[in-house]
Amino acid sequence: MKRPVLPPRLYPGAFWVVVALLAVGVFVPVVLDVGVLALLLTPVVAAVVVVWTHWREDRALAVAALLALVGLALVFVLRQFV
Repeated sequence: MKRPVLPPRLYPGAFWVVVALLAVGVFVPVVLDVGVLALLLTPVVAAVVVVWTHWREDRALAVAALLALVGLALVFVLRQFV
């Protein structure tokens, strides 16, 4: 039996951390930037976890996650020029 793509508590845990940061950011604006950064980094962390944990078992899945990371990096770099 194959194991799940992501650890079962990764996304729900990240979701509630981000929600808490954004809620605190409503009252403490300094925290808002951290909440937004956490919101943006959650899918990146998930893709890194997929690449790291599935590289030997499911290479196609790991390559797809790696391509998603490359695409995000490309958008970030090209956005600097536009």
